[in-house]
Amino acid sequence: MKRLNVLLAVFSTVFLFFGCQSVNNSTDNSSSNNSNNSNKIEFVDSGNMPKIVNESAGTYCGTWSSSQYFDKSKAVPISDRWTLRQVVRTSIGGEKIRLSLTNREGEAEMVINSVHIAKADGQGTGRIFTDTDTIVPFNGKSGVSIPAGEDVTSDTFEFAFDPLTELAITIYYETLPGKITGHVGARANSFYSPGNCLSADKLPYFGKFTQWYTISAIDVLSEKENKAVVCFGDSITDGRGTTDDKNNRWSDVLATRLQNNEATKNVAVLNQGIGATTVTGNGVARFNTDVLEQTGLSYVIILYGINDIIYANQNAANIINTYKSMISKLHKKNVLVYGGTILPFGASTNDYNANREKVRQTVNKWIRETSSENGGFDAVIDFDAAVTDGNADKPSMKKEYMYDGLHPGPAGYKAMGDAIDLELFTKTAEFKVEDSAAAAFNAKNIEQFRFPLPKAIAKGTEIIVNLKGKNNGKSGFRCWTVADDVWTPTSEQITSYARQNLPSGTFDLTIKLVPTDTAKYLLIKAPAYGEKIDDIDFTAVTFTIGGKEYSVDPSAEVITN
Repeated sequence: MKRLNVLLAVFSTVFLFFGCQSVNNSTDNSSSNNSNNSNKIEFVDSGNMPKIVNESAGTYCGTWSSSQYFDKSKAVPISDRWTLRQVVRTSIGGEKIRLSLTNREGEAEMVINSVHIAKADGQGTGRIFTDTDTIVPFNGKSGVSIPAGEDVTSDTFEFAFDPLTELAITIYYETLPGKITGHVGARANSFYSPGNCLSADKLPYFGKFTQWYTISAIDVLSEKENKAVVCFGDSITDGRGTTDDKNNRWSDVLATRLQNNEATKNVAVLNQGIGATTVTGNGVARFNTDVLEQTGLSYVIILYGINDIIYANQNAANIINTYKSMISKLHKKNVLVYGGTILPFGASTNDYNANREKVRQTVNKWIRETSSENGGFDAVIDFDAAVTDGNADKPSMKKEYMYDGLHPGPAGYKAMGDAIDLELFTKTAEFKVEDSAAAAFNAKNIEQFRFPLPKAIAKGTEIIVNLKGKNNGKSGFRCWTVADDVWTPTSEQITSYARQNLPSGTFDLTIKLVPTDTAKYLLIKAPAYGEKIDDIDFTAVTFTIGGKEYSVDPSAEVITN
């Protein structure tokens, strides 16, 4: 990354003479905002500062969002004092909005001179309608600094757009951290250029890529009731196999249909898919931020599990238990949850075998046949039936729907989006929300359960865990922090309360954990390999990070039997 930044700095120095930013060749070293460049570049913000509005007048609902992560396999070809223009498509329209930006995975501060938003002019071109070019205000100013590991939200401001509008968000960075948080599966071209090109109708050509960085959500403030449906999944939700810049994921098809249906024009669609992830692993780790914390959350569609089957070799019970845990948490938030059946993969010859197909069939049978009253989904969206070729021996997608043996192409995604009953998004949840904190969670014959931490925790950060409960027999457990995807222990030492250490009766334990690598969640596991936690009532689980205490409900987290 350092070598890349040096090369980019050389290129940008040459390119600035042909770009949008004037250069003051002063030898003054007092250049703005942490710059190491001895040539002071005068920052000029030529956009229109909008009217900031009263946030109390109405309620918020997301109109666009994407799941955020750091992908070390993707080099980011931008550097300090570069402009990045990114294009997103909204779902519902609005007149008052706010933007969320993230430096969640960053290990250093990100300094942004300004962010602009405008209506995009021409799909895939990077052009904007310059008369709509608007500064995004942060505390009434045009710039913002985002500390390492944090998110920021702009002021709410006036900016009108129709549903299904493409918006261009242009960022001029002063300083960038080594790790840039984003969403690399954008399926939309982003454009970059050295210098300040914030208000250019089209950036002077330097390069483009199909990735999003820094931007994480756009919310609409409205006096009418808007609702959001979160589409939660892997690459099939993220859109692998779609056409760049054409917005033809199944979630995009759904968003268009909702807007063309009078009864559902108030329903937004938020895509929270990440390719190459599993529901039992990454899905658990990001469930709070990517689902529960989405603005205006009213519905969730979960289409997740194929990677668990073909890559993680998970059994059906673990996938189903994960679903049940997520459904339970969402019902406690009075959110309706719809289950998408897992697509056939018989044509993916390197991934298919009879045992994996059996797991898929078992999971899909549970999705179709288990009622909400028995811990299942509130309704079924049968994506499998919408695209399958019906081959009883080795089910595959229909050839006209297939991108590869695992992912649909545009026609397949359209079939999936068309298979969704829009009546599902006119329903209202009426769950009886109870205070689960008063009841104990009995961990009996359980291998492990996991608690997503509120954000990625940097190595060396002290985490104080408090566990209260009652040991009804002679059991025990171990506790540690774990990394993102492979469950690698990250604490300096695993704190173990084996049978001989944990007394019968009540316990109140305080455990200090210090991760030696970035930690994503807390793991409570059986006292020894091959054993299970046997008959322990957990009455409270809390952890404290940086002086702030978080509490979790053990019964609502992922449990593996």
